[in-house]
Amino acid sequence: MNRPITLYIIDDHTLVTDGIKAMLAGNNSLTVAACFSNGADFFRGIKISQPDVALIDIQLPDMSGIEIARILSETYPQVKTLILSALEDEASVTAAIKSGARGYLTKDCPKDELIKAVESVIAGNIYFGEGLSERMFKGYLQKLTRQEVPDESKAILTDREKEVVQLFAEGLLYKQIADRLQISIKTVETHKANIMRKLEIKNTAELVKYAIRQNLTSL
Repeated sequence: MNRPITLYIIDDHTLVTDGIKAMLAGNNSLTVAACFSNGADFFRGIKISQPDVALIDIQLPDMSGIEIARILSETYPQVKTLILSALEDEASVTAAIKSGARGYLTKDCPKDELIKAVESVIAGNIYFGEGLSERMFKGYLQKLTRQEVPDESKAILTDREKEVVQLFAEGLLYKQIADRLQISIKTVETHKANIMRKLEIKNTAELVKYAIRQNLTSL
């Protein structure tokens, strides 16, 4: 992407929106294009112009940020969604992922992590805030030991496809995977599409959970 990444912020706290704008001032790769204090204003704005990324608080005056993320994933799938919240519980993070959000950050995240998260979701990956990642993976592992998991024995992946799954689960981007395996980015995209078709899954979050269940990652 040659132009700056455009960002919409949806948060009803002026201190938060002003703080993010000040934090990103002078950044040539990312620009805050608009700020909204509620869901209604945001959806009126997005009908006129769509950003690359929407940074959404969960707790808003008129509707939940989770609901906004769900509507965005259905009606504006090209807009990547990042949840920015003071909530750090597993239920909120899980609900965000199920809604179609591509990432989750806590409001105390530093500037570098915010930029990293935005660039990561633009590249087609998911992003958990540092600290959240470990808790989420541990939560998944604990659940997997307590409950029955889907039967994936019929989904036979090639050795190369298993390598691709492992690298995605470890957070590598398309280009990094291509470089690591010495293949083209297009080939990585093809492998991922075939993997998701075989496993009957729809997003990278489910791919990560599959990798954990199949011991394809050490996370």
